[in-house]
Order: sequence, then structure tokens, then C-alpha cells
Amino acid sequence: MATPERLIAQNLNAVNPRVREWVTRRDGSALTRWVAGMVRRGVRCFDLMLCLPGWDPVAVYAWAIQTLQKRFPEIRFALDISDPEVIRTVRAYCRKPPILNGPGGWPPSRAMREILADHRGPVIVPCASRTSVRLTPRERLAVAHRYYRLLKTMGYEDNRMYFDPQLFPLVGSPPDQSPRRCLETVRLLRRYFPRCHRILGLENLTFRLRRKTDVQAAFLAAAVAAGLDAVILNARKVRLVKTWRRSRRLFPESGRAGPAGGVKP
Repeated sequence: MATPERLIAQNLNAVNPRVREWVTRRDGSALTRWVAGMVRRGVRCFDLMLCLPGWDPVAVYAWAIQTLQKRFPEIRFALDISDPEVIRTVRAYCRKPPILNGPGGWPPSRAMREILADHRGPVIVPCASRTSVRLTPRERLAVAHRYYRLLKTMGYEDNRMYFDPQLFPLVGSPPDQSPRRCLETVRLLRRYFPRCHRILGLENLTFRLRRKTDVQAAFLAAAVAAGLDAVILNARKVRLVKTWRRSRRLFPESGRAGPAGGVKP
């Protein structure tokens, strides 16, 4: 069974103007230097989201993956891609089986089911439906159960499944989608799927906030205490990386696998 990736850097996202500029100019030296600083801190997995209007996604992903693997052959990518055809082509460039971070809410499309069926790496599953993300923690758990049953029929081990409890912004979200609901979902996922992983994208918490790091660090510690055992975050923020590692040491049970099969719904 493959060792799971616990810390994933979000820093290769086209939303970042620097990354966008380097990709546009195909500046491999600048991109490599950017990644090197995070690799020195022990980061080995990077969330790759390089889809923008006017870009050829296959060409862009292939260039970024090949450029970085040439310098860092040990790294792994989480492919944040929603188009099955792009996934099918791009993942062939990855030396290590990538983490799929784009299967979408339940139920997955027929094309995405085909991708999942022949995928050999881990997958991040959103606890959301295709028609709505506004679900209660119990409804999110029900989505997780449906995805779990599907992936088990495809031969996935529990260790290859990452469940995303859906973190919404602290500011501007409806009351029924508060970050507290995310923590409730993490606890349920830990209880019912103890051998799978719980992951979230920390940046989702602080949209529209100016001072982000303090809020993210506080929530991250609470999430680890609730059972979070993997995270996507800004790995250039040293405080966040330290908070993650210290919280894992303080709450080591959050990352321990429970009995096979967990608790039945």
C-alpha cells in the first residue's frame, strides 16, 4: 500500500499571478526556484491547477510536470482538473501516480467513472452532490458512503481515498455552511471511514479576508483535533506548515487508521 500524502502545497495554481506569468513565459527556472523552497521544507506533493481561458491545458500541464520532475523526481502532483479527457492525457506525464483532485460531486459522470476505474493513484472525493454543495454534515457523509461503495467496486484500498468535507469561507457563506459544519463532517468521516483520509483546502476558509494566516492556523489546529489527517495549504507560509506538524504531534490519533470497514451507517 502506498504511503499517503499528508501535506499538499496549493502553490502551483494559475490564480497566483507569479505562477501565471511563469507558465505564460515558460520560465522553468523561476518555477523551479519557487518549488525548491517548499521542497527544502519537506513538501513532496503539489496541487496543480493550470486551467485558464486561452491556455492549452494539456500543453501547459505537460510543460509544468516535466519541468519540475526533471529537478525533483521524487515529487507527486495532485491534478486539480475537471475534464476527464485532459486528466487521461496529463496523468501519463507523471512519474508517480498522481492524486486526482477533480472527480466532482456525486454522482460522477460516465467519463469520470471510466477515469476512476483505471486510475492507479489516490483520489480526493468531494462530499457534495453534482447539483448542490449546500448539504448538512449527515448528507455529506451519505455522499461519502456512495463514493466509497463505488470506489471499492473498482478495487480501491481505503488508503487511496481522501474525503473532502467541503470547507466554505468564514465570511459570506450561509449559516448552514459555516466552517463549524466542516468540522462536524470531519468528525463523522473519522468515525465512519477510519482507514480513509480526511482532507480540505485551507485557503477556502479565508476568501475576502485580508489577514489570513492567523485564522487559517487556528482553524487548522481545530480540524486536526477533529480528525483531519491531510491538508492542502500555502506551503510558503512557514507558520501554517509548523501549525500542521505541531498539531499532528499533539493529536496523533487523527492520522491513525482504525479497524477495517469502520462503522456502518
